[in-house]
Amino acid sequence: AAMKDLMFILPYQAGTLAQLTGALSEAGVNLHGCSGQQFGPEGIIHLLVEDAAGAREAAARAGFVVRGEHDVIVADIEDRPGALAALLAPLAEAGIDVNLTYLATRSRLVIGVDDVDQARAAMRPAQRQ
Repeated sequence: AAMKDLMFILPYQAGTLAQLTGALSEAGVNLHGCSGQQFGPEGIIHLLVEDAAGAREAAARAGFVVRGEHDVIVADIEDRPGALAALLAPLAEAGIDVNLTYLATRSRLVIGVDDVDQARAAMRPAQRQ
């Protein structure tokens, strides 16, 4: 199933992320990845999910608003020096801007780009699939 990155902007205070992720957990939404960054008085949170509709609904019930939903590439990545560079090199060579990256469960990398199909095509020769 296609993975979606959901973006939330939360007040930067103790417990907020725990509340959001708790609400998704109670609704049975599995989080495959998470990234958070403080930005002034707020935090920008990215969550990787398969069930974007379920996640949106559960978040809304708990008072959270999804600020962005994007298709992303989720690529297997080995835990060794040079793995990230090798994964990103085909995108760089194709002139594709990467606007988001974070690690997901099971040694996977989330890659956000403007055109997912174009990026997948650029990466295809490099992947042994």
